[in-house]
Amino acid sequence: MADVFTAIFATIIFGLIVAFAIIILWGLICFLRFLNRLYSANLEDIKAAIEKIGGEAHWTMLAEAAQYRETLRMEERIESDIEYRKQWEERQIRLEDLEDSMGDDEGDGE
Repeated sequence: MADVFTAIFATIIFGLIVAFAIIILWGLICFLRFLNRLYSANLEDIKAAIEKIGGEAHWTMLAEAAQYRETLRMEERIESDIEYRKQWEERQIRLEDLEDSMGDDEGDGE
């Protein structure tokens, strides 16, 4: 009798494992479809969806892009213009010295 019970139980367990695997895979497929839709959405759609649920979206990508382009121009100029590179290095040293002196002042207040 125990062998029959074990065989039935093993069959049921195998079926449950297959069912759970199908559920998990289906969930994964749905999640991947969601990600695909999310990544294919444009910024106006995302902003509209945020505002639809009552949120407020602020976009700073324009400023970040401008900073990035400015950094690239600065790096190119540092590479090509020796005088500008020296001025930039001197300014960085002054800024580091200023930072260090400000850090020392904060430690004096204890």
